[in-house]
Amino acid sequence: MANFPLFALIIFCLDWLIKVYVFRKISNLTVSWQAIGLLLLGVSAIYLLSPRISLLLEPLYLLVWIFLLLKPSWKTSQILYYGLLPFVLVELCLRIMGAYQAKYLLLIETPIYPEGFWFTALAYGLLFGLYLLFMAVMVVDFKVVSQMFYHRQFTRLLGVLIAGLLTYSVILHPLLVLSGQQQEAVLTYQSAGFEASVDLILAYLILFVAGVIYLNYKSKDLLAQELQAAKDSQLAALASYSQHVESLYGELRSFRHDYSNVLVSLNLAIADRDMDQVEQIYQAVMADSDKPFYQGKYDIAKLSNLKNDAMKAILSAKLLAAQAQGIDLAVEVEDPIGEPAMDLLEVIQILSIFLDNAIEATLEADQPSLLVAYFQEGTQKILVIENTTQEERVETRDIFKVGQSSKGDGRGIGLANVRTILAKYPQVSLQTTSYKHRFSQILTFRD
Repeated sequence: MANFPLFALIIFCLDWLIKVYVFRKISNLTVSWQAIGLLLLGVSAIYLLSPRISLLLEPLYLLVWIFLLLKPSWKTSQILYYGLLPFVLVELCLRIMGAYQAKYLLLIETPIYPEGFWFTALAYGLLFGLYLLFMAVMVVDFKVVSQMFYHRQFTRLLGVLIAGLLTYSVILHPLLVLSGQQQEAVLTYQSAGFEASVDLILAYLILFVAGVIYLNYKSKDLLAQELQAAKDSQLAALASYSQHVESLYGELRSFRHDYSNVLVSLNLAIADRDMDQVEQIYQAVMADSDKPFYQGKYDIAKLSNLKNDAMKAILSAKLLAAQAQGIDLAVEVEDPIGEPAMDLLEVIQILSIFLDNAIEATLEADQPSLLVAYFQEGTQKILVIENTTQEERVETRDIFKVGQSSKGDGRGIGLANVRTILAKYPQVSLQTTSYKHRFSQILTFRD
């Protein structure tokens, strides 16, 4: 037991705890302590078997962990980006601080050396502080960056960043580990008494961080444009909703006027004891007087119970568009209710995706119909979107994967984005069912 590399193992686990922390922050993915424990157990076992091989394989650990254990609904580019970025950032910072060599010596050469342990532990503490300072000063919002994987205009920039991550992980890192104690990468040029050198690690770090900051800046700019477009759309939708309510009010006034005239006529007939006239009035008018109130256009008025204007706007816009295409509507928002405990923009994204898909699918059905229900049940808010389908049953197992859709290849981006959003909210559950030509999405929000 005297030769057990306790100090080295502690540093190794500390190193990976910091990388997992960075991973959670940049990916906005909820990770359980059990998953973190399994990762530490696995990487520690590999280290105890062969320290040098464990360092060579380090770039793969998060990738394997994400793929086998976490299993988020991410695109391949997301897995590579989030699986490699924490490793590269921590490693580069350690090298720039000059602490990586101490870590290497502790893990490979002298694993029971106390002085090396305390120096490396102090370096990690400083690294953690520098990371927090960097995030505070540069205001890098990785939550915004995560949305860029679904925008084509960022494909090239993300590709360059991922290529940079792979270059360091596959080429630079293995070469530096195999170089032994000399953990430097300096390119030197000499000619006729002139000598110039470039620190490849420092240059790489500067370029890479600049790329991340640029991506953050561009993503925020795009988000600001989308927010403005969403606000404009909401104003237009609310205006349309207001006109719809006004038209309903006009119909109700007309009905009230006609109803009053019918009552006057009926009263005169009763006063004259003319039962034939009473029966005629009833058959001609009263028997059919309540039928218009069962039409979907009156149900849309129930959206007035929604306390959030943004949700009311998107729902009214989509439902009015559906009604214009001849879809039978049923809206159930019987009591006043607020928005769920989620980021409002992401709620709007989910509503838009679900309603667009529902409208597109039900238009192909023999009897197009759409149901939207939103209600409170105890401490839970429940949203139901149900539509008829042409197929008796839609296969729901793979529809949330990127590129998978019942309408053909390459059309599953929306639902994949929904799964990515919901992965950040453990208090939200989604149930998707399909049977007897009906397809439903049921979201349950726990407070």
